[in-house]
Amino acid sequence: MYVCGITPYDSAHIGHLFTYLTFDILNRVARNVGADVRYVQNVTDIDDPLFEKARLIGVPWDEISSKQIAKFKSAMEYLRIIPPDIYATVTDEIDEIIEMANSLKQMSYNIGETSYFATSFNDLAEFTRLSETELINLSRLRGGDPDDLRKRNPVDPKIWVESASDEPSWKSELGIGRPGWHIECVAITRKYLGNTFDVQGGGQDLVFPHHAFCDEINRSLFGEPLARGYLHVNLVEYQGEKMSKSLGNLVFLEDLQNMGYSADEIRIALLSQDWHSGWEFTFDMVAQAKAAFEKFKSDAANSLLPSKAQIVNLMSTLLANDLQISRLIEELFKLERIPSNENDKREVSDLLMSILGVSLIKE
Repeated sequence: MYVCGITPYDSAHIGHLFTYLTFDILNRVARNVGADVRYVQNVTDIDDPLFEKARLIGVPWDEISSKQIAKFKSAMEYLRIIPPDIYATVTDEIDEIIEMANSLKQMSYNIGETSYFATSFNDLAEFTRLSETELINLSRLRGGDPDDLRKRNPVDPKIWVESASDEPSWKSELGIGRPGWHIECVAITRKYLGNTFDVQGGGQDLVFPHHAFCDEINRSLFGEPLARGYLHVNLVEYQGEKMSKSLGNLVFLEDLQNMGYSADEIRIALLSQDWHSGWEFTFDMVAQAKAAFEKFKSDAANSLLPSKAQIVNLMSTLLANDLQISRLIEELFKLERIPSNENDKREVSDLLMSILGVSLIKE
């Protein structure tokens, strides 16, 4: 499993946390049913937003990156998100990325000092199920340059870029510069997961351009799809618009921590939302989740719990059917609670920790 990670130029917000919590449940479920999971997550520490932030605040880009990576890992640990087997930063994997850039030389063309990968609208449309016009519009919205009339295809992505004087650079057969976004992930997945693997994931906004281009590059080089399956977590809104750094409508983990919410309560609040569809964050939903979980814990303290068998049956039914996490939590709190002993309480608590990452018992 490969999940696209952060670009470490600012703190991860609730939308990011929701994505990584969703994959945490997939990871936990797969391991609990006996799958041999190898989980890789990248860190895009070579990218335009990071360099732009460094110029804006006058701090070296690698200093910002190191600080934000540490902060992100701390947030993941607080939320009990099982860490990937491998965190792969672009700077650590640059040799493999350069090798991949060299392999793409015959499939690319140059405009000035920038190398572009030659794509096919038909292939992209098959992957994304979007029209040519929709692809061009999305490219424009998501950092592409489809209005450059020198390009063969308006949406062709950059695979090697001339570095500015304050940016890192490396030598490849495409020139002296730095890699584009998409080849970074293809090189990392090939190193750690092979030419093709089971699940690639990330936010819904990665379907195009990122995952579509990753897949096309992989097929061009190795004749195989990058991944056998995809899981895309839908986007979180706040105050009527997509939560994003560019809009500034952000809610951070620290905001909830400062309001006194625990890791259990934050997990329940976010996992109670459906990853299949977009939803809008409100602070009320966190308060409601806290109240529901406190009632569940209070009943447990009074030796009233659903049976382990009931919970296992519910998990088996809902998680095996398109990973229905939010419905699982909704139905869990509706289950009949029956008299239980300390052993029952421990078994149920262990089960909830292993799958949902929350505990009924204060250690």
